[in-house]
Amino acid sequence: MLLPFFWLGMAKANMSLKRNEMPTQDAKVRAHNFNEVALGYTKEQVLSMTFAEQVRKLVEPYFKPYYKRTKTLNDMYMAILMPKYIGTPDNTVIFSEGKPYNQNKALDKNKDGRITKAEACQYVNHLYLKGQRDI
Repeated sequence: MLLPFFWLGMAKANMSLKRNEMPTQDAKVRAHNFNEVALGYTKEQVLSMTFAEQVRKLVEPYFKPYYKRTKTLNDMYMAILMPKYIGTPDNTVIFSEGKPYNQNKALDKNKDGRITKAEACQYVNHLYLKGQRDI
């Protein structure tokens, strides 16, 4: 039951956050990213779904393979970012060099050239706690 409250908390918190401009991305790359998780729906079908339908038809099936291993909010976020790190300690280094590190460099809070699971999850935890306070 944590999942719906987590998403609602994040949605509420995001309403008041200043958004940074997103980098331009090629439409073919966006289409590829959307199609990576094959749940049997076209982009048009997803866009026509209500929030509740998206949770039931997309979010729940996406997380189902991970639910037995997911014990914490950090594990939940790892299911999105890097599923192979579900269940690992928070001090596990998940990015340390190359393109993956450079793409996620903003997560390196102490600027040591390594991104730990805890650092990657810091903002998600902030949004979750903010959402809990605002409910």
